[in-house]
Amino acid sequence: MDYKSPIKKLVKFFLISRDKWKERALEKQKKIEQLEVKVRDLSNSRDKWKEKYKQLKANIKKPSMKEDKLLDKRSNSKELMHIDNKNPAPLEGEMILKKELAQVNPWSRPVSHIYNLCTMHIAMELILSSLNSFRGAMKAFKAFSEYYLVEVPSWVTIENWILRFGLYELQRPIDARNDWIYILDHTVQAGRQKGLVILGVTKEHLRQLSANSFPSSAIPINEEWQFQGIEYLRADVLRLPDRFNLSHQDVRVLKIIIDEHSNGDLIYQHLNDLANETGVPVQIISDHGSDLKRGVDLFVKDHSDVCYTYDITHEIGLLLKKLLEKEPFCQKFLTWCGIVRQKVLQTELGFLAPPAQKSKSRYLNLAPLIGWGCNLLKYQEKSDFNQINPNDSLDCQTLMDMISSISTANELQVFLNQTYSTPKEFIAAIEEKMGAEKAVKFQKRLLEHANIGALRFDEYFGDIQKFKKIILNLVEVINVIQVVSIQVKNEGLNNESAAIFLKSVGKTDLSSELSKELVIRINHYLETEGGNIPQGQTLLGTSDIIESIFGKYKLFTSKVKLQGISQLILTIPAFTANITPQRIKEAFETIRSIDVKKWLDENLGPSILAKRRQALN
Repeated sequence: MDYKSPIKKLVKFFLISRDKWKERALEKQKKIEQLEVKVRDLSNSRDKWKEKYKQLKANIKKPSMKEDKLLDKRSNSKELMHIDNKNPAPLEGEMILKKELAQVNPWSRPVSHIYNLCTMHIAMELILSSLNSFRGAMKAFKAFSEYYLVEVPSWVTIENWILRFGLYELQRPIDARNDWIYILDHTVQAGRQKGLVILGVTKEHLRQLSANSFPSSAIPINEEWQFQGIEYLRADVLRLPDRFNLSHQDVRVLKIIIDEHSNGDLIYQHLNDLANETGVPVQIISDHGSDLKRGVDLFVKDHSDVCYTYDITHEIGLLLKKLLEKEPFCQKFLTWCGIVRQKVLQTELGFLAPPAQKSKSRYLNLAPLIGWGCNLLKYQEKSDFNQINPNDSLDCQTLMDMISSISTANELQVFLNQTYSTPKEFIAAIEEKMGAEKAVKFQKRLLEHANIGALRFDEYFGDIQKFKKIILNLVEVINVIQVVSIQVKNEGLNNESAAIFLKSVGKTDLSSELSKELVIRINHYLETEGGNIPQGQTLLGTSDIIESIFGKYKLFTSKVKLQGISQLILTIPAFTANITPQRIKEAFETIRSIDVKKWLDENLGPSILAKRRQALN
């Protein structure tokens, strides 16, 4: 072939062309090698699963008569008439659900998902009910897979399910009605962000709870606290016709707002936005945090029919703090308990150690400490210290203490530092040395001074007698709190709450000034808050339910490093949900992973851990 172009240009052109063809040939060769590797891997995988299938098939045993009946029942079940042939329920090693089958087949799969609803349901229960970690749930599935034909989802997959389900619950349409009750509070963790959570329950639901509950006629009496006539109130003190105690599934999360700062105006705006969606509530209940109080006050100013109630638990905590901080013996008792706990926890007296005191809500959690004080006084009164040390022995200090009362103390020197396993053995040795007639005169005194368990008890707990009076006074205080807490948290709050409380407390004998002052202040609270509730209505008196949900959320997130507000905030709506296969199917066919990411980007931004990794890696 003749070329008209100069040879110099042709050489350059041919070199470039050769290099391009060479590069293409190399790419094709590389692709061929990749395909060969893929074919090899697929062949190996096919052979592996084929062998596994043969082994399983060989191990399948004939169903028993009981299993045959179960299979017949399943085949005839109306709920399972439309079973997807592509997703049959496992016949061998099948995990039988104890709950009634839902409207959907729990062995079916949501659209575009590879795991069935049963697996999803179990995974979510492991997280939300049992508070397993995500990796812990995955390992639980692995353990089950050794004996049952269950799929093993990755922990990342399980986390994704929880977040999607939580977002679905948060974004579910809210019925617009005029009987909503808002319960709101902040959750604060590391970082500047605050999470405002607003729970909702309707008056209609409260009425259903009251109608379905059994009346209670007794306050539980804790016999361990009964000491020298001081005990919990008797069974005829209160009648409890209603039940206003809420479970997590009785409420739903209406709103979660993440803010870097919070003030009254922001709270007011959030309440207005929510009221436009749900209707104006009949009641708002919260603590008296400055931002919450101002925001709710502004909202109530615009909607005069709304009743704003201060949570009784926070009120009791503040009242106790004001009363007991002024009581010197109470402060000394609390300090002494803390010191004694540190001293005895790692000794043979560890089983007598006082309970640890909480740094938050310290005075609200005094009941276990007061109960311990009463029990310790009873233990001291019984004078049986064998659990500490059953042996008897005389040491120099004990002998010196007895010299003034026993003229024959010198004769006892032979018993110095000798240990006897029982008091009977100790007295027998003394009688043998000194004679029974002489020893019987100071036998009781010797036993008191020589019992090693009693000496060890007195060394650390002997000062408990100094605090006997304040302990008995605090028992009365706890009794008063018991009365008002059970009344308000079970019966709710209304115009008659103060009168009912005074009538109940009037049946008890209160002798201490502390308990009488507390009664006056609690009565003032009930008159004020109960007076704000419309005549003839009974509403909630406590926001304990949101504190309980926060406690569960923080317990779950305590495993996370740098515990700031993170994507796990979406577990809160999931905690309050009624988890069923039907609802799981709806959630996963409605909410995608990209929807979760979008919500987190819009409301949360990068987490503290993500910022740390970006800054320090």
